[in-house]
Amino acid sequence: MMDGQTPPTPPTTQQEVGETSDHTTSDVADLRAMMQRLTEQQLLQQAQMAELMEYIRSSRTPAVAPTG
Repeated sequence: MMDGQTPPTPPTTQQEVGETSDHTTSDVADLRAMMQRLTEQQLLQQAQMAELMEYIRSSRTPAVAPTG
């Protein structure tokens, strides 16, 4: 039988449910603030990368400077 290979699902106790519901509001607010910061950082990085790529395209110098 394949029963031995199926991992048992951990039981959810009443205490765990109570703990999560106690902190849900502040956790959601924290997560939203964190996601907002991450989104702002990603947009900033994308803008910087686009600016850098445009600079590289516009410059006619080779990517690797010749030595000698």
